[in-house]
Amino acid sequence: MAMFAAAVIAMSISQLATDTGHEVEVITYTVKSGDTLWAIANRYAPDCTKDVNEFMWQICQDDRNHNLFQAGRYLKPGDQILIPLIIKK
Repeated sequence: MAMFAAAVIAMSISQLATDTGHEVEVITYTVKSGDTLWAIANRYAPDCTKDVNEFMWQICQDDRNHNLFQAGRYLKPGDQILIPLIIKK
């Protein structure tokens, strides 16, 4: 069940973009001192995202960000996070 939920959440940004005729652009964000994943996700979450926690989950589930979110590891200044954004056509 958890695997299914993760798959649904992980593909929801790209699926939502496709369904609405938008494109997904991925930006690279460099972590600054004092940043938290919640604050970063809250800043970049698309308007259509109802829950910042869901967007945080999407960022964490991206294979390209996997090494940043291993158990027991904290974000540190200089880390780079890939963040999916929905861009209107």
